[in-house]
Amino acid sequence: GVSRLVGYVTGGVEGGWVRDQVVGVLPEHMVPSVVVVVDRLPLTVNGKVDRKALPVPVFGGSGGVSRGPVSEVEGVLLGVFCEVLGVSGVGVEDDFFVLGGHSLLATRVVSRVNAVLGVSLSLRSVFEARSVVGLAVVVEALVGSGVRLSVGEVAAERAAAVAAGSGAGSVVPGSFGQVALWLLDQVSGVSDQYVVPLVQEFSGVVDVDALVGAVGDVVVRHEVLRSVLVADDRWVVGARVLGVDEVLGVSGVVGGGLLEVSVVDGCGLGVVGVRELVGSVVLRGFDLGVDVPVRGVVVRVDGGVVLGLGVHHAFVDEWSVPVIERDVARAYAARVAGVSVVWESLSVGYADFAVWQRRWLGSVSGSGVSVLEGLLGYWRGVLEGVSGVSGLPVDGVRPDVVSWRAGGVGLVVEGVVVDRLRVRAGECGVSMFMVVQAAVVVALSVMGAGEDVVVGAPVGGREDEALVGLVGYFVNTLPLRFDVSGNPSVGQLLSRVRGVVLGGFEHQEAPFEEIVRAVGVPRVASMTP
Repeated sequence: GVSRLVGYVTGGVEGGWVRDQVVGVLPEHMVPSVVVVVDRLPLTVNGKVDRKALPVPVFGGSGGVSRGPVSEVEGVLLGVFCEVLGVSGVGVEDDFFVLGGHSLLATRVVSRVNAVLGVSLSLRSVFEARSVVGLAVVVEALVGSGVRLSVGEVAAERAAAVAAGSGAGSVVPGSFGQVALWLLDQVSGVSDQYVVPLVQEFSGVVDVDALVGAVGDVVVRHEVLRSVLVADDRWVVGARVLGVDEVLGVSGVVGGGLLEVSVVDGCGLGVVGVRELVGSVVLRGFDLGVDVPVRGVVVRVDGGVVLGLGVHHAFVDEWSVPVIERDVARAYAARVAGVSVVWESLSVGYADFAVWQRRWLGSVSGSGVSVLEGLLGYWRGVLEGVSGVSGLPVDGVRPDVVSWRAGGVGLVVEGVVVDRLRVRAGECGVSMFMVVQAAVVVALSVMGAGEDVVVGAPVGGREDEALVGLVGYFVNTLPLRFDVSGNPSVGQLLSRVRGVVLGGFEHQEAPFEEIVRAVGVPRVASMTP
């Protein structure tokens, strides 16, 4: 959730008036989001304030009274703000980012508004308008201006084709991301380079058979987790969904078909031994044209079990992980209870997204060129003259082939520093993501990257509301190019970063590999572009 400072006062005063008195006197990060008036402060037996007994506040960014929505659009936007921020009492003039909004939440606002109102709102509009009142003006101007094709429409068309007996085809086009990983796999061969490990520990008494069965339930539920990538004689890559009988066999039990989930005894191995055992199973490579892209192992350990799953990245991304974990837990609970798991129906599938992506990017825009070509035109302009090699100094000679060995360095930022950064971000009209981007760019520049710095930024790729809770490979990488020349002030640098990030986000649907190809940066085995 979003942390907020709340003030409680006693006496015959108005909470909004009290808050107004401290604005300008206290630092912004110490100004309460809301001030609640109570008859008396509840105390514990030790004479201290009993925080648990304090009334729950109703949050509004201004802390005072704000008018209600005066139009249907304002009403919808107000509801979306409250839903996304997880608070009630938001005022129509309250600043979304002051209330705790950030880039990811702003993206959710865009997808939700577009789905509910049938418009094509941009992320930049949220950053520029910032409030319900300001955003309503933008949205009302977009109403009736035309709606882009949605994944839900494609799903409905494909379902209608199946119902009519024409079928949707046993093989559907692979998404741009899947094709890119398939091509890399053809070059490198079967390897663990793009295997995503998911490891969970369960303590206490665990029904191992139910846990193994739950993994099978989830693979059956999400078609993308039982898909293979195949190419025809023209090297057109598509995805084929394996039947349940192929995955589980005629018995319908894990182990009877292609899905592998082994059970081994790891008692006495210790933490390191168990980690190595799990890794030996889940980090094995996949044959993308043959194997179910999920492999698992359940290790019995002292005091419980460890579940390890390996999933190929072509079928899953980081946003998919909590969905898989949630569904495994739900299926396990049902099996332990001796009942069949009841799933909410999925309105769309990953295959629908892949078909939609091809149709949408291939459609012709008002300028007479395809949507993809228009997006690539932006990236060609932004990245003109850029080198495909990092300017950072290295300690040794680059290997002929990337080893993919890496490490991590932890960094703890104190809370008071974070509070000050949030204040500065609000003053400059940027998000904390943009602040961090600016810090990374400055660090790279100082380390020797020069004044022209390109940083790869991942984006979720789930702009359509229907994709938010879906398993699949949606993530994309944006090559954001930053100019740090001229010794800019902090405010000037943040302004530059804001423009670059918003421009990139507005053109995020261009697949990274297509951008690389359009800019003309060669792919070499010794480094990534």
